[in-house]
Amino acid sequence: MSDSPLILSATDVSVRAPGAGGDTGVVERASFTLRRGEVLGIVGESGSGKSLTALALLGLASANLRVSGQLLFDGEGYDLSSPQSLKPLRGPRIGMIFQDPRLSLNPVRSIGSHFRELRPDARPSAPSLSRDDTIGLLTSVGVPDPAKRLKQYAHELSGGLCQRVMIALALATAPDLLIADEPTTALDTTVQAQILDLIDKLRTKGGMSVILISHDLAVVSELADRVAVMRRGRILETGSTQAIFENARDDYTRRLVSLASSAGVLVEQGR
Repeated sequence: MSDSPLILSATDVSVRAPGAGGDTGVVERASFTLRRGEVLGIVGESGSGKSLTALALLGLASANLRVSGQLLFDGEGYDLSSPQSLKPLRGPRIGMIFQDPRLSLNPVRSIGSHFRELRPDARPSAPSLSRDDTIGLLTSVGVPDPAKRLKQYAHELSGGLCQRVMIALALATAPDLLIADEPTTALDTTVQAQILDLIDKLRTKGGMSVILISHDLAVVSELADRVAVMRRGRILETGSTQAIFENARDDYTRRLVSLASSAGVLVEQGR
């Protein structure tokens, strides 16, 4: 992956929350890069700023938060303080799987209606996905009996199926980058492995880049080429997955690695 061109470069991403005593830094000058076809794992404890960093990249942070920083995506620059300028990236260029698929899917609308709103080239006048296209997408992510699922609602599906539907929605516009925010949270071990394998296959087949966000270094180690470790809104260190596991520089990272190792996680040699 080291010889692949850069698809993304984020510089000094900061998010500040207003308060009675002034603004408080929630994310502080986070910087990282991503190459085409590469998987970057962003790992850290809950509340470390991982998800908020991803939302800032897409202009989806809460309106009361102050976002700053620069994004270079596929050679074009964006100012993160201008959420509107990032709108063209959402969907056609960057897809996102949110943490809780049941909360992300509208409970009063059928699964099929979510897909009918999608327009792959982001123009309001562009045709929405056809029924056949949608069935093909659901089939590609391993949803059984996809024609039946189009008429169902989120509460009628298991957590694993909801997650697969969310992946299909994120991939429907054939994005260059997929951001997967805790994609295996609350899933059992078998389904978790299936979801990770699915993301890896889609990445390998289409050359898509992936940012995988997780509090679990063990999960990230299964898929990531490189890892960025966050704590208290800051990126402590970034390196290859193998380097982070075998030669972490920061004490916090070493503690995470120790916990993952005690759980029996092994890092593939030559990653």
